[in-house]
Amino acid sequence: MKIFCSKYIDGILDNKVAVLVAVILGLSACQTAPVRPLDREPEQRGEAVTLPFEEPAKIRVGLSKELLYQYLLAEIAAKRGEFHTSLEAYEQAAVNGQDAYAAERATRVAWHVKDYSAGLRSVRRWVEHAPNSIAARKFGALLFLENGNNEGALEQLNALLKIADAKSENGFLMISGALMGARNGVAATRLMRSMLSEHANDPDAHFALGMLLTRQQNWLMAEQALNEAIALRPDWSEPYVLLVQVLNARGDGDKALKRLETAVADNPEDTVLRNSYARLLVDKRRYSEALTEFRVLVQLLPSDKDLKFALAMLATQEKQWAEARALWQELRNDADRYHDATYYLAQIEAAEGNYVLAMGLYASVKEGGLEVDATIRHASLQADHGSLNEARELLANARLKHPGRVIDLYLAELQILQEIAESEEALVLYEQALEAFPNNTDLLYARGIYAVELERFDWMERDLRRVLQIDADHVDALNALGYTYADRDMRLDEAFALVAHALRLRPDSAVILDSMGWVYYRKGDFEQAVKYLKQAHEARSDEEIAAHLGEVLWVSGDKKAAETVWQEALNDYPESDILRKVLKRFGVSY
Repeated sequence: MKIFCSKYIDGILDNKVAVLVAVILGLSACQTAPVRPLDREPEQRGEAVTLPFEEPAKIRVGLSKELLYQYLLAEIAAKRGEFHTSLEAYEQAAVNGQDAYAAERATRVAWHVKDYSAGLRSVRRWVEHAPNSIAARKFGALLFLENGNNEGALEQLNALLKIADAKSENGFLMISGALMGARNGVAATRLMRSMLSEHANDPDAHFALGMLLTRQQNWLMAEQALNEAIALRPDWSEPYVLLVQVLNARGDGDKALKRLETAVADNPEDTVLRNSYARLLVDKRRYSEALTEFRVLVQLLPSDKDLKFALAMLATQEKQWAEARALWQELRNDADRYHDATYYLAQIEAAEGNYVLAMGLYASVKEGGLEVDATIRHASLQADHGSLNEARELLANARLKHPGRVIDLYLAELQILQEIAESEEALVLYEQALEAFPNNTDLLYARGIYAVELERFDWMERDLRRVLQIDADHVDALNALGYTYADRDMRLDEAFALVAHALRLRPDSAVILDSMGWVYYRKGDFEQAVKYLKQAHEARSDEEIAAHLGEVLWVSGDKKAAETVWQEALNDYPESDILRKVLKRFGVSY
């Protein structure tokens, strides 16, 4: 019987390396490329700044009762959500008070309510009173664009570039950011290209266009723009980083990896490029290569504790115990990382057979997101070493302390009882847990799978059907019930319907592909059975899938292929009872 229930107490990193390293380093699939850090504005450095547009003389207007009323009305109406009233009052205040603040507020409210005509009136006043305001120029460009005046929008963007240049800021990135807010994406892109035509040799301009096109998910054109930026400035990291995201979004991850590999080789001291390369290797589950890159990164940036944490994670994943142990011990000196580092250090000690030390370390994890996981592992080790009652008490106390993780803690205790063959105690605990949480599908599903081990298929069917009553799309329950029917050679049409439903929900699952192959085998359709089982076998190295594929190949007459599959599987799983049983059944020996 294949295992449908995922373990709550399992290997070193629970197959979470890619996720954890991504979180540690702030990586996400939709993250935009980092922008180059800009120097402080010259005026902040105490330097004189010559702005490109002459500031108008300040007009002193007394705060009359009428003007005060207009300001108050505008503010109160905005707070109440009466934006049209607020807009009208701000416009009046801007005219009567000759005030940039009121013009700005009127512009923003007009943009919010999509009154572009009023917005254009207001932004003209704003620019008149504050001609060197970057925000005013941004809104000016957007509002001219929305009113169909591309020439006016272009004038505002060119003004923005001059202001940004005077302040030593990156004007093109500001322009790109502003145009991302345009309601008409096509017009915004056309406007950006108009800017680019006058700055064809400026890599910032091409990068800004690439950012805008990426935001619009125009992957092909974004790739072209970013390649132009890279060609003009080969040692600039950020276009490479964004290009990788574009290529990944297009489903061309291998190309992204090669581009970064080349970039890192050309710029070995560039930590941004190497960091991106290392992250992508983790994402591709090429952990050994990623480990090498993170080692270099830590050498280049020895004070970066996030990088050191990621290196420790990968060293643990790759079973580089000595290296990982030293890193976790060092990270325990950081108060913010003490508990997490202690948890992973405990995993290493457990893997090395230092169980008493591991239990002590797990017990030291008193805070943070891994506290419950540490308790579960601590209890598992206690049970494995003869302290079952203490383990159960530890988990029971944890359920009181962590009500949000009650189900996980119940399942952990149930797994312990099941693994040490305490079936009666396990069933009693299932009853207790389900009395408190009668509709919890995790508990019902776990009990249904356990019933198979007890050869109580009526109990299994009861619990899995209850799961499907609660959640008709519960993939694991659909697959488990369908596979069990097929494995017992019963209700094959229903088995097919159940597994087909699961496969529609999770089409790339090797386990479900295997189930579908097994259903076809039981129905006598060997061709379809082989097709699905081969897909499952290619997707995942698994002893049971190999046993199934070999059996179907053998029965369908391709004995040579069957023996090849079995022999390869035995090389990977030399102690497999599943494989030995199927070989014995067909009289094959190696």
